[in-house]
Amino acid sequence: MSNYSGFIYKPARRSPLQVRIWGLDANGRPFSQSASAMEVNSHRVVLEEVAAPIKDNDVIGLSFGEKKARFRLLRLSVPGENGGRRAELEMVAPAVDDFWNHDTEATPTENRPAERRKTPRYRCTGFIAFSTEGPAVVRAQISDISKNGCYIDIEMPYPVGTALQVKISLMGATVDAPAVVASSHPGVGMGIHFDEHRLIGKLELEEVLAQLEHNILSKQGI
Repeated sequence: MSNYSGFIYKPARRSPLQVRIWGLDANGRPFSQSASAMEVNSHRVVLEEVAAPIKDNDVIGLSFGEKKARFRLLRLSVPGENGGRRAELEMVAPAVDDFWNHDTEATPTENRPAERRKTPRYRCTGFIAFSTEGPAVVRAQISDISKNGCYIDIEMPYPVGTALQVKISLMGATVDAPAVVASSHPGVGMGIHFDEHRLIGKLELEEVLAQLEHNILSKQGI
């Protein structure tokens, strides 16, 4: 068993947290399977019964209840007697709210991974329509949003640097903007960055972000 920095919450051995993971395996084949989360904290998780052949640093999707996030594989043990393996994963970017719905103690600041974004992002469920040059439009869901961009859940993401025109519908607001693909994770999705100077619906977006932050603080009793 690995040792994490910071505090960690361990679900009762008889009642592990059930999650689902999906993405592309080391052979480029899509996979989707259930797994048991035996240890979690605000941004890391240890899973058991992982059958998919994934490799270190792969980014995969993980869902817990209605929540979804992207995790990077840190370590994968050798297969056990039942063929399953133990996987240690880290959230690609720590969630603003409590992903696990448990009173896990926060990891000390000095042990947290650096957050590369200049503005906070918020988990959400919204819809996006986007296109490259030409009339074809692709529709998908977004799983988080910030002032600068959002993350699109899509199995076949576009390459980093692809220019897009996007239209987002979220909580009654509509946002239109040119954007560029900033990160791409096959089988999971892609992060995009808005052209803030040409964004239409900036005030509406700020109101949505304020409401999402208010919802989080309300859950925390603040």
